[in-house]
Amino acid sequence: MFYYTLYNDKIDKSRFHTREEAIATLKHYPLFISEIRELVDYQLSQISVKTFPVGQGLPDTLEQYGCYTREEVFTIFGRQTVNKRMQGSVAGVFNIEELNTELFFVTLNKSDKDFSPSTQYDDYVVSEYKFHWQSQNSDSHKGRGLRFVEQAKNKKKFLLFVREYKRDGFGNTCPFYCFGLVNYISSIGDKPMSINWRMQHPILPQFLKIG
Repeated sequence: MFYYTLYNDKIDKSRFHTREEAIATLKHYPLFISEIRELVDYQLSQISVKTFPVGQGLPDTLEQYGCYTREEVFTIFGRQTVNKRMQGSVAGVFNIEELNTELFFVTLNKSDKDFSPSTQYDDYVVSEYKFHWQSQNSDSHKGRGLRFVEQAKNKKKFLLFVREYKRDGFGNTCPFYCFGLVNYISSIGDKPMSINWRMQHPILPQFLKIG
């Protein structure tokens, strides 16, 4: 993740041969290192929510309430490496087959500029432990959407990542907060399905205000 934060492209597009070589170049920029240390110290002093590993067979580096770009999440799950970068637009649902896990990426406030009418799903916070989510338009109770309803039987894990806006006031892409694992409660409708999920851990307070 740190490599991509610095260089934003796979290794064969750079002048380096390894990730370690690329990161080692920082030693030539002591002022930059000093600034990074100051920023890290400041950020650590401002932490108000404690993060901890999501666990349950998921990567140790994935933390509940952690803040990640989509690319960082894919790096954690091994889908993006120094030799492979995730390209193009990735759907709001991504399957990690070997872990029997699906990732949900949700943007709460959707603008006409960033989302087409077919992808403006009705997603919102209901309460501290409840989240309303709309599936992809192809899901139905008698089709692919059955995997949600039968979660207790298929033991599938659904992992929710949420952000308020797609871009911040400076035009930068906003990261997602890891809301953690969710459990199926109920659902209505088809194509898309409207599903209520129960959180395994409480939703962050700042999101309760905009639910």
